Amino acid sequence: MHLLIIGGGLAGLAAAHTIHRSAAKDDTLTITVVEPKAYIEVPWATLRAFFDCRVSETCTMPMSNFLAKHPKVTHIRAKVTSLTKSEVTLDNGQKLSFDVCLLATGARKSLDILNAYVSASTSDSEEQALESRRDALAATGKNMFAASSILIIGGGAIGTELAADIAGFSAMQNGPKPSVTLVHSGNHLVPELRAKGATKVLNMVKDMGVKVHLQEKAIEKDGKWFLESSDQPIEADLVIKTTGVYPINDFMKVGLSHSLDDRGWVKVDDHFRVPGTEGRIFAVGDCCDALQKTGVNAMGSKTAVAKNIIKTLRALRQNMSPDFLTGLATKAEGPPVFLITVGPKKGLAQTPFGALTWPLPQLKNRTMFIFRAKMELGL
Repeated sequence: MHLLIIGGGLAGLAAAHTIHRSAAKDDTLTITVVEPKAYIEVPWATLRAFFDCRVSETCTMPMSNFLAKHPKVTHIRAKVTSLTKSEVTLDNGQKLSFDVCLLATGARKSLDILNAYVSASTSDSEEQALESRRDALAATGKNMFAASSILIIGGGAIGTELAADIAGFSAMQNGPKPSVTLVHSGNHLVPELRAKGATKVLNMVKDMGVKVHLQEKAIEKDGKWFLESSDQPIEADLVIKTTGVYPINDFMKVGLSHSLDDRGWVKVDDHFRVPGTEGRIFAVGDCCDALQKTGVNAMGSKTAVAKNIIKTLRALRQNMSPDFLTGLATKAEGPPVFLITVGPKKGLAQTPFGALTWPLPQLKNRTMFIFRAKMELGL
């Protein structure tokens, strides 16, 4: 039996690890991961890697480390160009048939440096790819420090963490410090936070010297930037847009367009199955509309997804239709905790017990929870 996983990010590899462990004695199972990158990256640590080379070294790791511990898994460095109910076509012309497929392609961010999947080269060696990625992360941070004034458009988690990191890490450097302006159209920063927690984050960011404009938009006129409501000019020789996330599911638009919603996200049922695929295609993580797009949900879904895929493979082996399987695991939101760093030393954790500034934010600042990602991948 052949399981094909499209996407070698944390969601796809966490599922692969769980399935590999659960089916360790199944000599008939093979798993193929199609992923253009030659390395694994912990996405919630990428922003910090701009400014801290130690994080860059640990949040990116060779794919071969994962493959060495998972002998049933084969990695093909390519991108998928089309998908049907039983076959994919790759950008190198290769066609792969499968018994079950798991979609885990993630999502594209408006800040291009975060989209390693989109820009990845398939021709570099693993060592070259890792070195190139780490160099690109460091160069991004240096470029930000070289600016005299920075405008960040979008005060979600990415924009807020980035603004605070620029202010916090530049304060630790010798020489001129860039001024940072953060413009957000919402009534408080980081929409995932409740109002009280968002106010605490706002005060932390302002205390670091970041100028924050809420319920406002930045517009460009003749190469210069202004606040839309007042026409007030914004000093900015570097503009960074951090608004929105977008699907990477174009390969489904021909054969499986009915499985995409009107925004382009993959539709799934309560068991992570993609409708209209006879129960043979699943989706997990940021590529689909199943759960809130967080790392906790992407990796936390691995047990349910793995259980359902294994049951589906067993049904197919017995010539049963997976469409009518019962007892499948159901999707569920992860722990109701949302954690954001605010510079290199502070942060906030929204929990059922309130908005806490200790100890989880300090733990994230020290470790970026990279150890958690490695644990979920069996590394």
